[in-house]
Amino acid sequence: MRKPEYRFTHRVMLAIQGLFLAVRRERHMRVHLILSVVVLSPLTVIETRPLNVLILIILLCILLIVELINTAIETTVDLVTRRFSYRAKLAKDTASSAVLIAAGLVVLFSIFIYGPSVYNLTMGVLIGH
Repeated sequence: MRKPEYRFTHRVMLAIQGLFLAVRRERHMRVHLILSVVVLSPLTVIETRPLNVLILIILLCILLIVELINTAIETTVDLVTRRFSYRAKLAKDTASSAVLIAAGLVVLFSIFIYGPSVYNLTMGVLIGH
């Protein structure tokens, strides 16, 4: 059997299909997408530098990319072995730790962006201005 030859547009459609499959089938992917919207939403009312917004969007995209790679690794490991294997566990755990690091970066940068506004709001409520 010959390997099918795909045109560029067909490959792009397959990639988009993969993204939708991951969103539909992977709970963590849906959680990351929802939290991305939640993290970006306050930017509609909070003023911050455009560079900060760009960095936050890039970090959120990196988080989603790492989650997709994690999903691919975990699915591949599950295809290869059903029995417990230390190497399989290592592959899955290290891939998920990459997601954890990316999520931590998003949290830290979100605190950097929203911290001053939250502080000012809190002080305004406490002081009464």
